Amino acid sequence: MAWRLRASVVRGEIDNRIKGKITGKVWLVGRDDPVVLKLDGNGYRDVAGCLFVFENPVPQVGDEHTDLFPEQVGAVGDYTASRKVRAFDIPVDEALEMIRRGEKPPEHMANCLYLEWFSERNGRVVIESYDYKTKIIDTAWALDEEEEGVQLKKNAESMVGFMQRLGEAVEEADAPPYDPADDKPMDEFAWERFMKESDKRTDKYGKLLEKYMDHPDCDQIVACEMGWDELAEDLEAYDEAVEKGEVESFDFDSGDFEEPKPNPLTEGVDWIRGGHGHPVHPLQHQTTETVMALWHECKDGGLLEEGGENGDLHDMLFNGQCIGAKLAGALNGMAYDRHHDGGFVIARLKRALPYFDDMIQALEKVRKREILDTVRLQRFSNDMFAIRAEIVQLIEKFRNEI
Repeated sequence: MAWRLRASVVRGEIDNRIKGKITGKVWLVGRDDPVVLKLDGNGYRDVAGCLFVFENPVPQVGDEHTDLFPEQVGAVGDYTASRKVRAFDIPVDEALEMIRRGEKPPEHMANCLYLEWFSERNGRVVIESYDYKTKIIDTAWALDEEEEGVQLKKNAESMVGFMQRLGEAVEEADAPPYDPADDKPMDEFAWERFMKESDKRTDKYGKLLEKYMDHPDCDQIVACEMGWDELAEDLEAYDEAVEKGEVESFDFDSGDFEEPKPNPLTEGVDWIRGGHGHPVHPLQHQTTETVMALWHECKDGGLLEEGGENGDLHDMLFNGQCIGAKLAGALNGMAYDRHHDGGFVIARLKRALPYFDDMIQALEKVRKREILDTVRLQRFSNDMFAIRAEIVQLIEKFRNEI
């Protein structure tokens, strides 16, 4: 997703007094020199033509990226100091706790600084906060309403250009991309190419959702940017019909969907009942139980405290959980009476193996640091290697069946 900066920003100065150019500097916690901006474009009407400064009253080390390339060259996206947002009247931690309890925290509408650009080195970068102190120092020119409309279109084109570059990356494959018109069955390698392309499209889709999530026409805009023209037209027509009262909006919780039932003849082979009563593949269940048993032991032992020094242990358990997730995607569908594409299952299974390699690298670091009892760590290692061996056996089994 985007590189987002908020808490770690100390201060900044943005100069748009030359039409079509935005220059500036942004100081970040932990960096002696500011990040320098050299962007094409203009701000929105409230800040266009201005020398503008902002300051974070309480800068602090946050979880945002602060390792931006020192010189940010590219195009500006949205740039305004008056974006309307809902702001909590109480500390964020308290507000989130109220939301978890199903309560509504007190809030008000506030002006938010929103500075977005698309750099050649880091992609999309966003500075966003309603807490900053802001001030216009000088104004050299201004946009009228018509000019602002033109500028909004240009800034949107910056996003489109960024998305197009993502789309081009989708097509950069050594072998021809998946062609749905091709009647040839796909082998594991064709499925792998297809999944890599899907990953990139998913990344593009996620960036678009993040960009337009607050826009009233979010669904239609995202569909257009993704190239789903017919879907965009259908969504627009559907919204118009709902507004006119011609159709009722669809309720996804209305009970119209019937949950599929697993095949009773394959129980115990292709599926078992998991901890929550849902059908899961035995190997996926074994993996999840193995990892989560150690996770609970570490949690109870105080080894997983936030901000602690056991990052290697976190990495080991996280990658173990990822293996379970990948196995779920590959194998849990076998519980249902459906045709299984061997190439597809193999490609999904192979996606679990890189996480296994990363898990073992972290495990060796945990072993050297003696974070866990040696016998317990070795038992976990043995169990996970046995799971890996079963993954490889399944891959060979499906290859022989193709």
